[in-house]
Amino acid sequence: AVEGIKANGPEKAYIYLMSDTEVDSTIEIPSDVDITIETTDYTLPSNFVSNKQITNIPPVRYPVDGARKKITRKAGFNDDMFVLKDGTSTSLTLGDIAIDGGSSATNKGSIVNASKGYVKLKNGVEIKNNFINEGDAAEADKPAIRAKASALEISGDAELTVRKATVTGNKSINGSAINFNG
Repeated sequence: AVEGIKANGPEKAYIYLMSDTEVDSTIEIPSDVDITIETTDYTLPSNFVSNKQITNIPPVRYPVDGARKKITRKAGFNDDMFVLKDGTSTSLTLGDIAIDGGSSATNKGSIVNASKGYVKLKNGVEIKNNFINEGDAAEADKPAIRAKASALEISGDAELTVRKATVTGNKSINGSAINFNG
């Protein structure tokens, strides 16, 4: 979805998750684009059949107390999940979703790594289970990996806003779950 947003060039875009998904490569937020990722407000009804064209069945409101959708790090993917590194108005807003680092024993990347722009965690966001390990990293890369935050690595000109979000079960080598070095 983010590649499509980048190709079309909008300044603001929304991604609504209708199902859980896995991330198998770094998602780089395009320069000067504001992207919001949230659990959908609507879902397809249980009697919807995807292989038939049914035009008279509207989507139904997703329950307010329904389980939030989850983005999980795919097994074998060990770099940062989301990166913001260019642009003064680049923004990633997460709302009412869970992002799970996958508890990998070989992971070298944070869930969000931002050196520019804005990272905003809204109500209902849970950032969890990301473990930073050196694993088979080159010796020259190990000091940076040891200092990296497991959940949120915020540096340079990046800004972080947290509103009723949860950061839990994240582990790093010498850093913490959240590093703010702005």
